Amino acid sequence: TLAKTITTSFNFANGSTAPFPGAVSNAPMATINPNVYGMWGGDANGNKATRYSGPSNDENYLLNTVLGGNKGTFVNGYKNADLNLNGVVKYSGPNNDENVLLNTILSGSKSLILTQPTF
Repeated sequence: TLAKTITTSFNFANGSTAPFPGAVSNAPMATINPNVYGMWGGDANGNKATRYSGPSNDENYLLNTVLGGNKGTFVNGYKNADLNLNGVVKYSGPNNDENVLLNTILSGSKSLILTQPTF
């Protein structure tokens, strides 16, 4: 079992609920293939819900809060809105985070809301 305050080695191939058994009602990791798991992504604003539109959405956080409303700018660094984890937050152009949010995480749906595990 993992703890927030203790550094622990963990093999993520052990199962999608193994990191926090019984601590959450939904799986803390996504099943990619049998015995291959990944972390949930896209919750740029940290509100435990990944969404493209509607109140408290991650697209607005990415564009307006992090990038100041400028679709052509970028911010270097591993920020909450760096959804593809490449060290650059950007809304448009190659390797942009808006595309990852909409097309990879939300499967192209502007109305889908993914609820993140809560601890």
